[in-house]
Amino acid sequence: MDYLTSNLISKYILEYKFKLCYTLNMEVRTVSNGLRTVSESTRDKNRIRAREWNRNHVERVRHNSKNWRAKNLKYATERAKIYGQTLQGKSVLKKAQNNFNLRNPWYKTFYCAKRRCEDSKDISYQYYGGRGIKFEMTKNEVYKLWLRDKGYNLDRPSIDRINSVGNYTWENCRFIEHIDNCRQGARRAAETKRRKRENFVQQLRLKADGKYLPIHPRLKPIVA
Repeated sequence: MDYLTSNLISKYILEYKFKLCYTLNMEVRTVSNGLRTVSESTRDKNRIRAREWNRNHVERVRHNSKNWRAKNLKYATERAKIYGQTLQGKSVLKKAQNNFNLRNPWYKTFYCAKRRCEDSKDISYQYYGGRGIKFEMTKNEVYKLWLRDKGYNLDRPSIDRINSVGNYTWENCRFIEHIDNCRQGARRAAETKRRKRENFVQQLRLKADGKYLPIHPRLKPIVA
């Protein structure tokens, strides 16, 4: 073996030892994307330091995040839309929505009542906004109403208007059980139907000069 060959072999051995020591010190782990070239221990230490710094500077982090969102609102909105279309984004949004509804059970009532009064595409718009009923309450007022009527103690709370013809206001609204609200709605519907029948019969009396059959409002009056 000549001098040049021995030098090459020793060089390769040194390089192999260096790579072996480097991989052992860096603690390379196999993942789905291949081998990580960044130290896992260093990355974990940096994450711990970042979390501790964020905890100690909460106000500064919030201030910086608000400024970044204000400057990059369009970019952040586009990123959020793209992320929301992915499976992971949908699951995250669903969990966040469920957690929000658990912490704020009154918000769904606020949203539904406001929608059926203002959104013409809502299925119940014809019975509320179509009749001229307006929603004149804020989120804070609905929350105070929830606390006043102790909606957290009800099995299935539902917002009810004391005067069914009036608007959604602080004085005209209350939280009651959903089944009681349905019963009141049925009573109101029966009362409205009875009044319509009486008015129809009264019109028949005026048209027929008292000659009518008071059996059913759909019966035609007898004309001599």
